[in-house]
Amino acid sequence: MTFTENCKIVNAYPSKDATGATIATDIISMKNYHHATFIISFGTCHTDAATTTNLIAYKGEDVTTCNTAFACQYRAELDATADTLGDLTALAATGVSLGASNTEDIGTGGGFLVVEIDASDLAPTPANPYDTIRLGMVWAGQATQMSIICILSEPRYAQAAPPTAITD
Repeated sequence: MTFTENCKIVNAYPSKDATGATIATDIISMKNYHHATFIISFGTCHTDAATTTNLIAYKGEDVTTCNTAFACQYRAELDATADTLGDLTALAATGVSLGASNTEDIGTGGGFLVVEIDASDLAPTPANPYDTIRLGMVWAGQATQMSIICILSEPRYAQAAPPTAITD
């Protein structure tokens, strides 16, 4: 099997200038997958401390609403000329602060973050059985060029052409 038969690639947030924006990726369904990996690529970044900039993972209340923050894990590579990811780190339900002098100092050089989500991280309940996810961020006034892709892996039912995973 090829990579594209084992994994679904979703352009969750197409490349754009996110300066001063509140970012919300597409809502992604994990119904057919056991794992999701979001790759956030930063080009030009801000240089200011960003007290309102937070990366938060959300799970869904239904197939079109996804606003319940939850904990998962991430790795960071914040040197645009390197390719070695940092340690797997807890991404708390309250998020992680990005920007100069914060938890992850993006600075001006670009780089990327990788957010890892297992289906078990969603902890479904009878009241909230949905398997949808998205990422959210707030960039106050900082200049930021970015894109986000999501790779769904470990399919429950492998197919030559996996079905859509975008629910919103």
